[in-house]
Amino acid sequence: MGVVFLLAPALAAVSLAQDDDYLERLRALQEQVAAAERGAQQVCLQRQEEAAQAWPMVEQLHATERPEGLAALGEFVDRYSAPLVVDGQPVDCPVESLSMARALEGSTSFLAVDSLPSGAAVLVDGLPMGRTPFVSNRLPEGKHVLRLELEGYRAETRLVEILAGSIVQLGEIPLDVEAAPKAQEP
Repeated sequence: MGVVFLLAPALAAVSLAQDDDYLERLRALQEQVAAAERGAQQVCLQRQEEAAQAWPMVEQLHATERPEGLAALGEFVDRYSAPLVVDGQPVDCPVESLSMARALEGSTSFLAVDSLPSGAAVLVDGLPMGRTPFVSNRLPEGKHVLRLELEGYRAETRLVEILAGSIVQLGEIPLDVEAAPKAQEP
């Protein structure tokens, strides 16, 4: 029985040393996690500040009613609705203006068209809308008949569909020169 009593204090000392080692490793791990959380918070705050600075510019550009405004709005929504990942971990990082951007994005559509040569009359559903290069955000959703007319050229007609929040860019539509009437021989 004397041998058992002699081993008990030695085993207790080994157990305490292991406990101290575990505690030290646990504290180191907790410090790493806390540092990672602080880093993620810092990245999130930077992202929120960036969005807060960008939003007024995007909103102002959107108000110009040009396709670039809708494109900037779409880029803003894409950038700030994408999950933020720091060191391979997703971070919840809400952007205050994102809901306003999404509301605007879904409410405005653009139609942009030009002709070659420029200056053609633009008719939408038979109504004169302006001349090329032409940009509008005032067309309702749905299908529309777009017609380009320029004296000396054949008219071009296209069916276009406008969806909420879309940019329809038709680019430069070439207009063919109208054939001169054939002279009648005597």
